[in-house]
Amino acid sequence: MPHYAFSLVLILFGLSSAVSAQTINGTDDEAEQAPQAKIAVAKANQDISKIDDVSTLLRGVLAFECKLGGDSFPLVLLEKRRGWTMPSAPDLVLTEIDDGFAFNQSDDPLYLGFLKERGGKWKLTELDDGGVTTGTCEERDEMLEDVTEIIAPKILQNALELQGRVTEAEDRMAAMQSRLDGAGLALCKELPVNEPVDDDGENCPTVAPDVETAFPKDALASVAFFEFPAILTGNLKGLGRVLDLGVGVLTQDDGTSVANIEAHMPDLSQEVIATMSTYTEQEVTGREARQALAEDLRITMNATLISLTGVGGIDKVHFTFFSIE
Repeated sequence: MPHYAFSLVLILFGLSSAVSAQTINGTDDEAEQAPQAKIAVAKANQDISKIDDVSTLLRGVLAFECKLGGDSFPLVLLEKRRGWTMPSAPDLVLTEIDDGFAFNQSDDPLYLGFLKERGGKWKLTELDDGGVTTGTCEERDEMLEDVTEIIAPKILQNALELQGRVTEAEDRMAAMQSRLDGAGLALCKELPVNEPVDDDGENCPTVAPDVETAFPKDALASVAFFEFPAILTGNLKGLGRVLDLGVGVLTQDDGTSVANIEAHMPDLSQEVIATMSTYTEQEVTGREARQALAEDLRITMNATLISLTGVGGIDKVHFTFFSIE
């Protein structure tokens, strides 16, 4: 089988377009580090509450940029319950081996392929009736993590909005069913005296008696994602560099926190900009550095909210935009 099986366009959360736009900040040494054990990582116990953790989101995902027979293309492998798959070539059957993967095609017994890691470098090989084709692949885990870090807040926001729509639809369905039940009961009660009624009572709906529930009638806590309406720009400490931030916050209450944030947006924005000025460019470069800055902003904004309203409420800070100029 010719190597075009690898050349199909792959779109994973906009990965193909995002890959071409991202800038790689890692060093050559980092790019050549050997990957962690695939199955061990992918099958580890997952804490679904840590949806903001990039490593959790990317368990069972491997990304490469490959060159084979004069073609360059992205290659992504996904681990599912039954093993690894290649979305760009779904007809291939992948088997994990000691130093990588082997793959074959059920309808082409002459085809065999390998993706093997040796000394931190990945080699891609295809064997078919046309001969042997070899190429190389470079890991793009760092780039994939950067893309995921950027789009995760938007995915979360979309999921919460979808959850809200589903809840609204369920409430409308329940109200409609209640009206239908009420209409049926009214029709049953208003039947003419001379109209016969079945002895089994099937013409009349059975209405359960009203029972006082033990559930609280107060507003229930819900997860909400709120994004600051404008990009915040502040000077970094040191060499005159400027940091542009898009800030999104995760809350979990009855909506009080989002209302407080909206009401005190100018104060919170000033605190974010002031906090930027305490960091150098080096101190905000890299994923761990950005996470540290996000946590600092969470603490700072909660302190501001507490001083103004008596409560904080921000559980997590996400960066929806991040640029150093």
